[in-house]
Amino acid sequence: MKRIGLAIALGVALALTGTVALAARNSSGTMTLPAGNPFVPGTAISSSVMNNTMTDLANELTNSLDRTGRGGMLAPMRGPDGSVTAPTLSWTNETNSGLYRISASDLGLSVGGTKRVEWTSTGEVLTGTQSISGNTSIGGTLAVTGTATLTGATTLTGGLGGNLPANAYSITGLATPVNSGDAATKGYVDGAVVGAGVGAPVMSASSGTFTTTSTGGFVSVTNLSATITTHGSPVMVMGIPADATSGSTINNSATSGAGTSVILQRDGTSVARWYAVAPAGVTIQYVDVPAAGSHTYSVLVEVNGSGTVYVTAVKLAAIEL
Repeated sequence: MKRIGLAIALGVALALTGTVALAARNSSGTMTLPAGNPFVPGTAISSSVMNNTMTDLANELTNSLDRTGRGGMLAPMRGPDGSVTAPTLSWTNETNSGLYRISASDLGLSVGGTKRVEWTSTGEVLTGTQSISGNTSIGGTLAVTGTATLTGATTLTGGLGGNLPANAYSITGLATPVNSGDAATKGYVDGAVVGAGVGAPVMSASSGTFTTTSTGGFVSVTNLSATITTHGSPVMVMGIPADATSGSTINNSATSGAGTSVILQRDGTSVARWYAVAPAGVTIQYVDVPAAGSHTYSVLVEVNGSGTVYVTAVKLAAIEL
């Protein structure tokens, strides 16, 4: 009996002190318990098996991702492809927003179950309204479908790849054109059209029936002045009939021995002068070359000898050629 008891004691001791190999997760993440598991009812539990099992569990818990963020991943994180309504990476309180895989080399970002961004090996596609703050640099082709609102300065390097419809809106703030292909403002074009000689003339009001008997100095003719904005081209200044019935004249009423003198002034300075002996009249027609800017042309008359000078139904016209 003593020999049998000793043999049993030695067997239990060996069972309690034997060495058991540890297990671990395989490459697919499946964990297998160490040898000796599971335990069988009514048999001795080996301390080595128990200790190895607990050590293995502790190691695998350490290698697991903590829900409270203690520790981090030591290798790339991988998951299923997911979908636009159930993305791979999402949030507890919003499971339909996040990142997912659409197909090979094709990633998507969904918001509320709707795809808003798609990345491929060739570029990026944005869907919906985009608001960009700060400096943004885009290399390559930018395709915008729908309405784009640009606030602040925008620099386009390389130019546009197609037409730019303005949809009845204005493009403002253009610089003065330098090259033949530069865009121009309406003001610049209007000025260029006037400078090309196709603009409408500037005309004064009618002189009505103006008379003077002054022989001691020139007298300004009432209403006979015209102000024009020029662009450096020549200006034609003319006296034209105010209407078709009144009979336009600038002459002296005397029959002989008298005359009419007429001066054309630009900004108060004389630029041309005419003289006619009665009963002949004066016709105002002069080509001036003023500097670019606003200029006022006016007419002055004087009696030579005797009589009365009449300025009847005349308008002063000026046009840049």
